[in-house]
Amino acid sequence: MSNFDESKVNRQRDGKFGFKSAGKPAASLSSFDEGLYNEYVEKFSENEDLIEEYSGSTDPSVRRAVAESLYLVDEYERDEVVDELLKGGNIEDLKPLCDYNKYAHHVVCSGDPGARKRALGVTFYPSKVIGGLSQEELRYLAIYNDYLTEDDYDYLFTNGNEKVRESAAFSDKITDQLRTKYIGKERDESVRYSLACSVSENIRVGFANSPDSVLRRAAATCNNPAVHEHLKNDPDEFVRESVARQTKDLSIHQELSDDPSSNVRSGVALKTSDQKLLEKLANDESKDVRRNVEINREVRGL
Repeated sequence: MSNFDESKVNRQRDGKFGFKSAGKPAASLSSFDEGLYNEYVEKFSENEDLIEEYSGSTDPSVRRAVAESLYLVDEYERDEVVDELLKGGNIEDLKPLCDYNKYAHHVVCSGDPGARKRALGVTFYPSKVIGGLSQEELRYLAIYNDYLTEDDYDYLFTNGNEKVRESAAFSDKITDQLRTKYIGKERDESVRYSLACSVSENIRVGFANSPDSVLRRAAATCNNPAVHEHLKNDPDEFVRESVARQTKDLSIHQELSDDPSSNVRSGVALKTSDQKLLEKLANDESKDVRRNVEINREVRGL
């Protein structure tokens, strides 16, 4: 099988292949040279016609100068310049492209993993590439891209990998309405909890009476004394632990310091500021509880 790579050459107007003849850079360097870069940025600012001419350069300093000067190119010719730059490989030289939301899409489609990842965070067109991304790239896209649509989130939340769905759950671009929709469909407890903890507090308060212990645990993260009082004797130990970690109520901490679950007592040990309780829990049978007492004291400088 041939290893011929068409991307390394350019098609001429007559359809034949020919190598780009863009003029000679001032130097043939294998590494970035800031002085040369600045020289070409200045040249391009004085004569923007040179930008397209040097878009096929293999010199990293010149290539980056071309990318940085892209805004000087006529809007209708920018796509051609970007495509020419990408043919040269070494996408790391072209990081400035990722600062142009529109042209980040070209980088996403380039195949260079590092550059693709950076560009995924800023591309205007995530919907065009979302179906071809790896799970790691989907997670990055879900967290950092501000241009995801509701259809994109539907795609992410139907992904079979719970880590992808959990990354999407942390996005601050999802509305409470959408989060509530996904909570109702989500079967993984960790993802459901992440979604529930991310909705507005006035909605989380309503989870205090949910039959779903995961949602009650999320409700306990509210700064709401009435919710903490309501959930302090919840049958689920992780709900009580969430109360212990969130409440500032000494009486609740005192009550939960005798809880049969070491997880709950650990929550008290980590959060309480009461010295008597800390002394009591410092002798707890659970090493996790004792360790949290030490952490608490260290944080408080005690």
